[in-house]
Amino acid sequence: MPLSFNRPENRRIITSHFVSSVEQNDIFQIVVPQLVNEGNREQLRAVAELAKSCLKLSSAERPAMEEVARELRRTSAVRGNY
Repeated sequence: MPLSFNRPENRRIITSHFVSSVEQNDIFQIVVPQLVNEGNREQLRAVAELAKSCLKLSSAERPAMEEVARELRRTSAVRGNY
């Protein structure tokens, strides 16, 4: 789904569009279809939620990079990729 100025304002800015898609459980509309399969949907959701938390405006609300790395390792380990 390409970005368009005909969309509502919260869907114009790519970060807002991403956050909105995650909140509406609609991330698979913005992920390249070749990346999505039944086996990795939960992993993609988890990474999307993590990315959303990294986009918080306040640095106090964003996770530390150590926490991000730990969560990515955990997510990867769940799939047996780590």
